[in-house]
Amino acid sequence: GMAGVDRLAELRCVEMGHKQLLVLARVSVRNDIPAGEAERLMVRLRGRLKAEHPEVMESYIELGPG
Repeated sequence: GMAGVDRLAELRCVEMGHKQLLVLARVSVRNDIPAGEAERLMVRLRGRLKAEHPEVMESYIELGPG
């Protein structure tokens, strides 16, 4: 897991082409995390996703309640 992330509320992968994925996720963050920090967390999460899964062309991560 990643510090600050409470849980993954929703995750969808859409196949765009050969080995190309679009990832849509909704992530619930801990209540005590400031909004600015939560945004930075999402940026890091997207970066890590792309680094670990090169087939992910684009990812949209939305902050939302679980």
